Amino acid sequence: MYEAKRRGGSAGHGAARRLALASTMVMLAGLSACGGGGGGDPAPAPPPPPPAPSASAPTLTQQPQSVAVDAGQTATFTVVATGTAPLAYEWRRNDVVIPGATAASYTTPALTAGDSGALYTVRVSNAAGTVTSASAALTVRSVAGTPGAERLSMGTYHVVALRADGSALAWGGNPNGQLGGGAVLAGSPARQVAVSATAVAAGAFESLALGGDGVVRGWGNRQNLTILGGTIPGLGALGIDMPTPTTGTWPTGITRLVIGTGNSFAFGLRSDGTVWHMPGTVTTSGTTSTQNARQVPGLTGVTRLGAGVVGSPTAILADGSVVRITLTNSGGFNWQAAAVPVPGVSGATASVCNAVGCMALTSAGVVSFPDGGVGTPQAVTGLPAVARIAAGGTFFLAVGTDGSLWRWNLGSTPAAVPGAANVVEAVSNATSTVLVRLSDGTVWGYGPNTFNELGSSGAAATLVRVPGIALN
Repeated sequence: MYEAKRRGGSAGHGAARRLALASTMVMLAGLSACGGGGGGDPAPAPPPPPPAPSASAPTLTQQPQSVAVDAGQTATFTVVATGTAPLAYEWRRNDVVIPGATAASYTTPALTAGDSGALYTVRVSNAAGTVTSASAALTVRSVAGTPGAERLSMGTYHVVALRADGSALAWGGNPNGQLGGGAVLAGSPARQVAVSATAVAAGAFESLALGGDGVVRGWGNRQNLTILGGTIPGLGALGIDMPTPTTGTWPTGITRLVIGTGNSFAFGLRSDGTVWHMPGTVTTSGTTSTQNARQVPGLTGVTRLGAGVVGSPTAILADGSVVRITLTNSGGFNWQAAAVPVPGVSGATASVCNAVGCMALTSAGVVSFPDGGVGTPQAVTGLPAVARIAAGGTFFLAVGTDGSLWRWNLGSTPAAVPGAANVVEAVSNATSTVLVRLSDGTVWGYGPNTFNELGSSGAAATLVRVPGIALN
């Protein structure tokens, strides 16, 4: 009995052990299949990789702008694009790929008049697509030596003219040596100036010439309000005579010069599109003070300057908008300029201001606008197609594409100047004498002739020739 119970009990315990062993083996097999074991928790499966972001095709946020420059200058076109990097750029001229032009900006080589009218575009691409910009037009203006260039400048007392070979002449009043110390040109009222230039400018007491090297030189009498720069005489001292052209303290790279604000200030356009003025900033070392040019702050992208005959000078931007340049004294002989946008004027290619207002030559014709204050630009009616505009002290002038000359006061109807034909350029000054250059290079004029601008004594009511002057 006892043995039977023991054997039965022993058999029951064996079956239990076999069942426990089988369960353990099943569990271990399951752990092995799940990568577990070692007593730790099962390792989680790695997350799936995130989906690759989709590429964004290029979008142009700034189109290339049309540019107007002078012959001999370069032009720069720029585009601003967004999109998934990398972006590839391909510039074209007249739809022909420009080798090596693969950046967001493209600068041309030095340009000639034959380049005018070219159209520039850029293709921007990436893995997601390609976009092509709108066309930007290139305008190349002529310079000295070609019939359409600006070759005459009238100051307060005198005239400076540029001949086709780059030599300069000066005539008129000479109270401060503005005509220089050169010999008188036979048969004319003019003195020859020992300078080679691409542009000239006549101020009150000094004359300026811009060399082909971008260096500004001048002659006359350097006073505290010097337009040349350099050593100034000091308060109450007499001016410094400069009978021969002398290098000034302008920055290099000047491409255009105009006179403004009562002929007491000069303004220069640099090849980088910035504008500088003289007088600007005075520096002093010991007992010597030097006047230096100063940049107009915040003014860039300028393609052309407009003279201020008594009034403010102006600047035209690459987009055809116009700004006035105002000046304030910042202490002593220091001056600071500011750029003031002119609202409502667009498509401008030339501008000029005088004592009563301003004019702009635009793609829509000639418009007037105030020199300061508030006013809406007004179209000037009654003019033919216009090639140039100019101003006297209180009146305005226009040269027609047909060679005619027109004159009007602010708010009045323009009238043709009798006897004027084949005119390519007109200038005047505060005394209201008018000079014109004809296509054959001769210079004619009429008016009060206050400082012998006409080269002969007495006033002239109709056009008379300035004797001995031939600029072609």
